[in-house]
Amino acid sequence: MAFVIAMPDMNEGIIKAKGKLFPFGFIKILLSAKTSKRLILLLGAVKEEFQGMGFDALLDSKIIESAKKRKIDNIDTHLILENNYKMRSEVEKVGGEVYKRYRIFQKDL
Repeated sequence: MAFVIAMPDMNEGIIKAKGKLFPFGFIKILLSAKTSKRLILLLGAVKEEFQGMGFDALLDSKIIESAKKRKIDNIDTHLILENNYKMRSEVEKVGGEVYKRYRIFQKDL
């Protein structure tokens, strides 16, 4: 029916580990995931026949609720194209703002 996949931002740990997992880089990366104040939404979808029935709002509320429990104050979504008005309106309904724009350019060769 519907799902969403999210994970804490681990970029600080990757930077501290200088991109190396071994010998102790993986520890820095895992610790940064625990202390991160930013959640990254990787993937989310609602089956077409169930769109417009409120599953998106339910997923939104559960993600926000779990983020508040972990004291996460910033949620970054996956790539949403500039002309994907349906998805952009969902994000803007819960108070999100557009700060990056993604476009696809095409040129015939």
